[in-house]
Amino acid sequence: MKRILGILILGLLVISCTKENSNEFFPYKNSELNDTLWYNPVPMAARVRQLDSIFTPPFKVDSVDCINGGILNFGDSVQLVFPTSFCTGGPASGKVKVEVLHLKQKGDMVKADRPTMSYGSLLVTGGSLNIRVSYNGQYLQLAPGKQVMVRIFNKMSNTSLSYDMKVFYGTDNAFPANAVQQFTWLPSQDTVSLAFSQTPGTNLSGYQFPINRFGWVNCDYFSDSSQPRTKAVVVLPPNFTNANTNVYAVVKSPDIVAQLYADPATKTFVIPNIYVGKVVTFVSLTYIAGNLYFGYKEVTITPNMNINLTPTQSNKQSIESFLDSL
Repeated sequence: MKRILGILILGLLVISCTKENSNEFFPYKNSELNDTLWYNPVPMAARVRQLDSIFTPPFKVDSVDCINGGILNFGDSVQLVFPTSFCTGGPASGKVKVEVLHLKQKGDMVKADRPTMSYGSLLVTGGSLNIRVSYNGQYLQLAPGKQVMVRIFNKMSNTSLSYDMKVFYGTDNAFPANAVQQFTWLPSQDTVSLAFSQTPGTNLSGYQFPINRFGWVNCDYFSDSSQPRTKAVVVLPPNFTNANTNVYAVVKSPDIVAQLYADPATKTFVIPNIYVGKVVTFVSLTYIAGNLYFGYKEVTITPNMNINLTPTQSNKQSIESFLDSL
């Protein structure tokens, strides 16, 4: 009897160890809140991959003549100037659909899961856009040799105008397909931004620059590499894992939003290069069994810092209200 019991225990241990490194995703049937498993890599079906679709703000929509071009104003935050015959694959005449998503606050970048990072390097941002142009449901490309002039009105709460800003384009395949975050920003090789202090007829300020492609575009510059930096580690309760949670570091000033990487070996979230002495709000977003959980803590960064977060169940409106205040 003892021998049989020993075999059973050994078998359970083997199964447990195998599951710890498994790429299969089996949410707990009784309650996902009891699931403490970390994955390497994170499965495509993991709950964490649904967070951006829950929180990403909606696009604003307008239209413009594809032959004559024109100027479109999206509220008080974005202006696009289209040249004549600017797109390929569109109609011979008439209007095409233009959709714009403007991430104008740091909280927007958390919602859309678009941290201000170029691979692991931190970027100071003046705002991000996703520009889509389509006709009859088919997305169109900017014609060769054509440029669209973009004006982003400065809405960042802690940013003064900077002439260091450059154009960065987003790429969706920077990391392996099984990475939770495949996206990163890459500096443009052929455009620079021009800061302007005032838009005619308004008291708004921001940045204007030409783009030669649609999709994600950002107005950024690489953060100061001469300042002292350190590693910071965020620790959450055992059931908040890389299968259901994203963690961000939102720097109060300058405007930087970094995403922490998950370390399955230590079951923590890590950022290796955060500024010492900066005020940073660490934010966790979690999706478990159809429910949202949210944690945050504002700290002043010290060398080799550990931060403990204890998320609580919340709702989309309350979380977005907090993110809007960052």
